[in-house]
Amino acid sequence: MGINLNLDYSTLFSSLSSSTKSSGSSSFSLNLADYASIKNGSYQKLTKAYYAKNDSDDNSSKTESSKSINTVLSDSDALKETADRLIDKGTDSLFSKKNVTTTNEDGSKTTTYGYDTDAIYKAVSAFAEDYNAMLDSSSKSTDKGVLLQASNMTTYTSSHSALLAEAGITIGSDNKLTVDEETFKKADMSTIKTLFHDSNSLAYNVSARASQINYYAQRQLTDNSTYTSSGSYSGTGNSGSLYDSYL
Repeated sequence: MGINLNLDYSTLFSSLSSSTKSSGSSSFSLNLADYASIKNGSYQKLTKAYYAKNDSDDNSSKTESSKSINTVLSDSDALKETADRLIDKGTDSLFSKKNVTTTNEDGSKTTTYGYDTDAIYKAVSAFAEDYNAMLDSSSKSTDKGVLLQASNMTTYTSSHSALLAEAGITIGSDNKLTVDEETFKKADMSTIKTLFHDSNSLAYNVSARASQINYYAQRQLTDNSTYTSSGSYSGTGNSGSLYDSYL
């Protein structure tokens, strides 16, 4: 028996024009123009274009997210580095007394034995700049861990506002730090050491929170790259390979 390849498909679909269910009735109809677009491939092209656009949008979103996360990682590393430099209690510590040479207004030089307040001021200013940058980048994060640690960091810093003020450091309404050079250099060195050098100091606790922020940002970056745009697992772990075997 031969097969008629010239079958009129509109006749075939006309049989699907209606159907009755036990719970009621529903109608189904196929527009011949729609059918024609399916038959000539137009529908397939539109479908591919649609999913290609969505994949592109998704990849763009992931790229922006990765940039944001990498900024958090960079800022948290910088903050930890400047904080740890202040905390350092080695023989070449910033807070070790030494012969310090200063230049007077008339150009002459004077050498005294004591703290290098210029170097300490620069280090604390760098700490404040990195602290402020950390607040900016973490505020743009979508990771709850990053946001929580950043919030804890500002709360902890605010609890030291009175002591910071004695060292010429103010906390703005945006939680950022500002260091007044003149007031800082005239401040009692014991106050500055309490804030930035001693055990369990402000710098020590900020460094610890910067490490936590870095941890959560690293985890978020890993999570973002776990699955590919096709939905397959991109990790190197055995569980990922096992999952992919079922795709």
